[in-house]
Amino acid sequence: MDFPKSTPGVGLVDGRFVDENVTTGQPGSLIPAAWGNSVTTELLNVIRAAGYVPDEQNLNQLLSAIGELNSKAIRDRIASQDEVNDGSETGKLVTPKTQAVAFGRLWKGATELDAGVVKIATPHEVEGGEDTRKVVTPATLVVAVSKHISAIWKGATEAAFGVIKLASQTEVNEGWDTEKAVTSKTLSVKLGNLWQGATAAAFGVIKLASQTEVNEGWDTEKAVTSKTLSVKLGNLWQGATAAAFGVIKLASQTEVNEGWDTEKAVTSKTLSVKLGNLWQGATAAAFGVIKLASQTEVNEGWDTEKAVTSKTLSVKLGNLWQGATEAAFGVVQLASQAETNSGADDSKVVTPRKLRFGVSSSFGSRGHFAFPTWCGGWIINWGLETGIPQATDSVSSVGPTRDVTLSLAYPNQGFGALASMSFSTMGTRAAYAPGAALLSKSTLRLQNNYTGSAGDIFWISIGN
Repeated sequence: MDFPKSTPGVGLVDGRFVDENVTTGQPGSLIPAAWGNSVTTELLNVIRAAGYVPDEQNLNQLLSAIGELNSKAIRDRIASQDEVNDGSETGKLVTPKTQAVAFGRLWKGATELDAGVVKIATPHEVEGGEDTRKVVTPATLVVAVSKHISAIWKGATEAAFGVIKLASQTEVNEGWDTEKAVTSKTLSVKLGNLWQGATAAAFGVIKLASQTEVNEGWDTEKAVTSKTLSVKLGNLWQGATAAAFGVIKLASQTEVNEGWDTEKAVTSKTLSVKLGNLWQGATAAAFGVIKLASQTEVNEGWDTEKAVTSKTLSVKLGNLWQGATEAAFGVVQLASQAETNSGADDSKVVTPRKLRFGVSSSFGSRGHFAFPTWCGGWIINWGLETGIPQATDSVSSVGPTRDVTLSLAYPNQGFGALASMSFSTMGTRAAYAPGAALLSKSTLRLQNNYTGSAGDIFWISIGN
């Protein structure tokens, strides 16, 4: 478990959650669903491991589950009567009851293999030194020793009998003395001290690791046998990777300096040379040592030779987390098309697409140009119509007409149209002005009133 540091935009400060601070502009941290679910799942795993069904209304389930798991762990560590009797279990505790039962089983003749009751040897038997089933008392021992004192008055060794001193409890515990004898009491204390789990700092009893545990290599409390070690080493006789242990070659100095090889190991010497080469200022083209930029330098943003830390960057970004103005940088929101069209908002920015929305054009003898919607959506249509029949010169006659389809129809309404003859010269008597009128949002009617010839009329119209 950890804080959700990998979640973008979570808003941690120094790796921890913070509240929103309106005065400083510090935004509050988010609590991602994935992180909240992972914390809840971890707690539910403890409750289910204890055999409980999670209950949202029960606020003591986690405490009860921890107590139940601890009790179970203690029960699992107590040896059964059979395990106490055969003495093979080295990692469990013995209760007074199972110990008493085991001692009762010992009430039989003692042998080299089994504990039990014994007889006391006579002085004659002690002196003969051949009986292997009886014990010697101090009195009979003194008699025997006195007869042979001259022969054995020398230090005992592994090869010869002799007199010997008793080791102190400290000497027995430390286990380095090779010339003194251990009594049953000092041995009992020694063994009692060892009846605890072995650690890197103290002797003790220890379990054997399984082959899987040896292969994975994460267990720090179990012992490795020669067999499991052999299998482990056999598995390692392959190239090491980022995911698995194995044998590996040493990188040359050139390979260490270049830094591209991913399959060879670096020695302390090649690393030292590499670091020595790096003891120069870092640049955009080469690695090197570098100074850290101050908060002021990070905020101003002009330094190109110093490094930014996560803290100074966080402060910098925190300063930017405010609305942009004409005088200061900051975050800014995009205006909608409606806000762009109205032109009233002065705190949001317009994208090129919204700025150009509504623009349309077609250039030719009959064409149009539509202005952007934020300019009112105005549309200008134009055209040149040629060969409209000649008008008759009489008071009651009406000039010939032609209906023209606009290049772009007006979505809302057309406001009017203008027309003029498109001749370089015309007779003044016959040069009556042409007519132009909108019949609909998409159709224009032209009328030729020129009596000198067929008419070429240029027209223009406006609408939105």
